[in-house]
Formats: sequence, structure tokens, C-alpha cells
Amino acid sequence: MHPIAFVHTHSATNSVHGDRMTRACVVGDENRDGFPVGNLPVSEQVMFKGVVAEPGFGHFSKYRPKFYRTVSDLSGMALHPGTINVRIDGEMPHFPLPNTQRIPGQDQIDLDHNQDILITPCVMEGRLGFWILPVFKGTCDPNPAGHFPNHIIEISLAEEFVNIAPGLTVSLEIPGTTPR
Repeated sequence: MHPIAFVHTHSATNSVHGDRMTRACVVGDENRDGFPVGNLPVSEQVMFKGVVAEPGFGHFSKYRPKFYRTVSDLSGMALHPGTINVRIDGEMPHFPLPNTQRIPGQDQIDLDHNQDILITPCVMEGRLGFWILPVFKGTCDPNPAGHFPNHIIEISLAEEFVNIAPGLTVSLEIPGTTPR
């Protein structure tokens, strides 16, 4: 696995259509974990709006210490334990993205559910973090027992988001993405 980096972007104009395109890539710009990188064009960063949803089961705050150590080792970013559930208004973000990385399931909860976790750098209300998506091992298929099928994405931030509460409207930037 390669170290995670927040994306470097390269902009260009598509001469045929005149569309401005941005290509996002991780350091090294090579394929890893089966995700295409390199010449994969993606649109410019999109801002998603959403509403903080009710808390979930607390799985990320209680049962994933190995996951958080791995993310810290790869990114240099110590995430605040737990995720913030955000119900996305409108279309969902596409995944995986060129800067998405797979964290193999290591904690007992992930071994029991035969899942890995995809992480994608993001910024929520100016705070760095990752979009967290549990998927079945070796696939990009979200676990249907998770929040994604309900238009909810899980965000883990590097710092605690004080005074966050269900119903709060938030903005979320996911570099190199387009709505689904």
C-alpha cells in the first residue's frame, strides 16, 4: 500500500468539447489495489451539501482501533474516532475515485463481516478527513447493512467537530468526484 496524500490536481481543457477537466492522483500515480489511476480523467472537485443524520451504531468509534492506526500510518493524519453520518442532498458521489485507497479489514468487526474499508480524502466544513465506505472484501460493493444505500455517507475527521448535531446542514468537498 502506498502512503495516502491529499490530491495533486492537474487541469486541462478538453479541446473537443471545451470542458475544463481536472485529473486527481496520489503520489506515485500508479495503480494500486485494483483502482485505475494515471490517465483517468475526472471532473473538478464537487461540493456536496447534506444534513447531519442521526448517529449510527458507533462501530467506528468503538470497534476499529487497527483501522485508525493504519490510516494514521498511511496518511500521517490521526483521525478523531468515530464517523459523522451525512445524508446527501441530491446525487451521491461516485466511487472509487483515483485517490481512494482500500484498507484491508483487520478489526474483528470487519473480519466477521468479510469487509474492507475504502477511504477517500475529503474536507467537511474546512476540516480535513476521509469519506469512509465499508465494502465487501476485494470488491467495491458497499455493505448493504451500512448507511450508503440510504443516501448517507460516513465521514471521519482529523479533529472533533464540536456542536455537531443531527439536522445541521454541512458542505463536503470530495476532490476529483462527480455526482452519481
